[in-house]
Amino acid sequence: MTIFRAFAEAKTSEQAARMLAMDTAGTNAKDLVEALQRKLNRQRQQEITQELAEIAGQRQ
Repeated sequence: MTIFRAFAEAKTSEQAARMLAMDTAGTNAKDLVEALQRKLNRQRQQEITQELAEIAGQRQ
């Protein structure tokens, strides 16, 4: 029974470690997507601002 309990605890510990790793990976992926989305939005806004400045400059 002691050997069975040791194997069961080892399996449970391994499963818990895998679940924690997957949760951490998911969180990191979400953070990365958010950071890339902000970067893309800033770049798009910069391009829009540049276009507006060029249009305003042509009218003067």
